[in-house]
Amino acid sequence: MRGPRTLHLVVRFAVSTLAAFVAIGTTVSVVIAHQIRQRQEASAQFHAEFVTNSILRATR
Repeated sequence: MRGPRTLHLVVRFAVSTLAAFVAIGTTVSVVIAHQIRQRQEASAQFHAEFVTNSILRATR
């Protein structure tokens, strides 16, 4: 049967692993959110310029 020291190591390993997964998950989430935001802003910029140019060409 496992002694208290072995159980302590298992719990410590589990907590450390959980902390690592949470840190990695948070980092990946922030990076992906930033990339998505950049793509959406670029798309909105392109669309705004396209609409503006279309309106200006139509009024000539």
